[in-house]
Amino acid sequence: MKKRLLLGFILISVLTLGFFVHSKSDAHAANTRVVTIHVDGAERTVASEGATVKEVLSGVDIELGQHDKTEPNMDEQVRGSAFTINVYRARPITVVDGANNYTVMTAERSPRQIARDAGFDTQPEDKFGFKRSDDPFQGAPGTQMVIKRAKTVTFDLYGTSDSLRTNQSTVAELLKERGVKLDPSDELNLPLEARILEGMTVSIARIGKDVQTVEEPVSFPEEQIKDAQQPLTYKKIQTPGQDGKKLVTYQVVTRNGGSPIKTVIKEVVTQQPAKQVVVVGAKPFNGNVSADKQSIMAAAGIPESDYVYVDYIVGRESGWRVNASNGQTWGLCQALPGSKMASAGADWQTNPVTQLNWCTGYAKGRYGSWAGAYAAWLRQHWW
Repeated sequence: MKKRLLLGFILISVLTLGFFVHSKSDAHAANTRVVTIHVDGAERTVASEGATVKEVLSGVDIELGQHDKTEPNMDEQVRGSAFTINVYRARPITVVDGANNYTVMTAERSPRQIARDAGFDTQPEDKFGFKRSDDPFQGAPGTQMVIKRAKTVTFDLYGTSDSLRTNQSTVAELLKERGVKLDPSDELNLPLEARILEGMTVSIARIGKDVQTVEEPVSFPEEQIKDAQQPLTYKKIQTPGQDGKKLVTYQVVTRNGGSPIKTVIKEVVTQQPAKQVVVVGAKPFNGNVSADKQSIMAAAGIPESDYVYVDYIVGRESGWRVNASNGQTWGLCQALPGSKMASAGADWQTNPVTQLNWCTGYAKGRYGSWAGAYAAWLRQHWW
């Protein structure tokens, strides 16, 4: 009887111990995961009970430097029966942005993040290029990342413009990048092979073309007959002129529906104009003409609104004397030298109208108008 009790006790003990050993083994298996680690160019597969990426790497003696990076990050929970960890080692990269460059230790693989680590902001259109850098000051070969900045271009499409950024090299590449196809009626302001430059404008206009023919007058010519017995202010029409007629064909071009631009492509005179013959005075002046100055200004085609300016300047330059001279200057407005006025007429030495014609050209060419010449004379007391 005692022997049976002893055998029963031993059997129960063995069964109990087996149960606890089996339970512990099941719990251990439930906490163990297969983890694949990519590090230093190799792949390692380990069984680990680590709950986080950091615990897994610590369990297999993989050390991380200050700038190294993992994916997922170190605090990520390890889940599932199979798990993958990527370890990215930091390396020196010299980021070049035009004339600026900076070397940074980074484990990033994204060019934009590498640029950000080096302190450079980039735009979505910027591009990047990598090449080996053999900088002797680094002590060992490294990597150089060059930022190719996009250029800012004003793009005008049918009269509406906006700014865009592009890294394309030519206008053709820009249009292809933006999905723009030219219509036969489109006009591009630049050749397709033109290089893209910072700040340039690329415009596409919709061109409308038409041909129009209209009848227009032909102005009659004028012939002058000089009468030496009449003063220079004398003018009389001997034979009236008559305008002719012509048919004019225009090419009419509109851009983006704007105002039409006309270009003459053909003219046909259908009626010749009749010449007008005018008798004009040619009696020379050899002295002061102030008594007839208004008539002379009118004969020279000077508008009445400018009389006050002309009278002020001529009165102070020559006292309205046609032959006024100081040895080098000559005439009403004291041309220097006087022979300049020969461009206005052969009678420049004696004809006040010829002289005023030259003076008007001088005033407009140098000061924009007689009013501008008057303002300048008031400032500097010469013109």
